[in-house]
Formats: sequence, C-alpha cells, structure tokens
Amino acid sequence: MPETTTTKPKATNAAKTAEYSAAVREEIIASVKQAQQFTLAAMTTWAEVVGKVVPELPAFPFVPARAEVVEGLGTVFGMAEELLASQRKFAADLVNVLVPVS
Repeated sequence: MPETTTTKPKATNAAKTAEYSAAVREEIIASVKQAQQFTLAAMTTWAEVVGKVVPELPAFPFVPARAEVVEGLGTVFGMAEELLASQRKFAADLVNVLVPVS
C-alpha cells in the first residue's frame, strides 16, 4: 500500500499552537499591565500621604531632576528596544540556518 502524507493534522496543530500562544501572550501582557496599575496606584497613594505629612525636602546635589530621570529612562529603554530587535533578527536568522525549508 503506498504511503500517503497529509498536512491537515499539522495545519490543525499549528493553528492550535498559534491560538494557545496568542492566549498566553495576552494573559501575560494583561497580568503585567494589572501589576503596573496596582503599583502605580499604591505609589500614588503613598506619595499623597507622605506629601501631607513630610514637609518639602530640600534639593540634594546627588538627586537628579525629574527631567533627567525621564531622559535617562528614554535612553535605557531605547537601548533595550535596539537590543531586543537585534536578538529578534538573530533568532530569525538562526532559525533560517538550522531549520530546513519544508
């Protein structure tokens, strides 16, 4: 009897895997956003309470201004974005080298 191959089960498995991956990704992102909102709300409450109790603190020479901190965040996250893009390209190139074309 001749051997026959079918691609339908692979397509179905691929679709299920993609669906599962998307669901997991959405849950992770939603969890991180929820944790961020919780932390931001807690820190806002803390800052409001402490701000009422503690008088305004004098400026210290070693404490950067808010604008400097925001600028620093932009620099750090910009580098992280570049690194992640580089890693993504590297991973795709590696897959292209190691996984045979079907």
